[in-house]
Amino acid sequence: MMMVVGVVGPIASGKDTVILELEKLGFKSFNLGDRTREEADRRGLLHDRLILQDIGNELRTKFGDDILVRQTEKLFGRSQKIVIDGIRNPGEIGYLRKKYNATTLGVTAPVKLRLEFSQKRKSDSDPKTEREFVRVEKRDRGIGETIHGQQVEACLALSDIVIENNSTKKEFIKKIKKTLSNFDL
Repeated sequence: MMMVVGVVGPIASGKDTVILELEKLGFKSFNLGDRTREEADRRGLLHDRLILQDIGNELRTKFGDDILVRQTEKLFGRSQKIVIDGIRNPGEIGYLRKKYNATTLGVTAPVKLRLEFSQKRKSDSDPKTEREFVRVEKRDRGIGETIHGQQVEACLALSDIVIENNSTKKEFIKKIKKTLSNFDL
């Protein structure tokens, strides 16, 4: 039987660390944001987070809130343990729960820490300034968004469990391992 875990959290909250721990348990990871990056590439657009957010919103509006999951599941192949990152809309969680009885893990961290994490990792789509981070972060959480838009706050409320990343990386990994030990993974 296929096991699916969805991971949701605001920008730079520690989702990648959770994914790495799940990969150590044999999970194959997929990122919904890769579908928006692929679409940006088709359109010749930069991988700027605001542009990627716009693309995700547009796709969900045109094709349903679960479109990014439906596109991604085509890549699952024969994998039996799947982790999906980049969940941003309750429709994605609903689809995963209905089709796969998926577990959803939320990840949170204080804004100040997330800003530091974002600036350290220097991903091509990460905000470059604190002002840009605040703007992207608000939108990501769902402030000013339509029902088809970014809704991380609503997704966190739907999560089966939320892990707080508010200390050292070592302590965060301990929390993750303890949390994962409570699931039949």
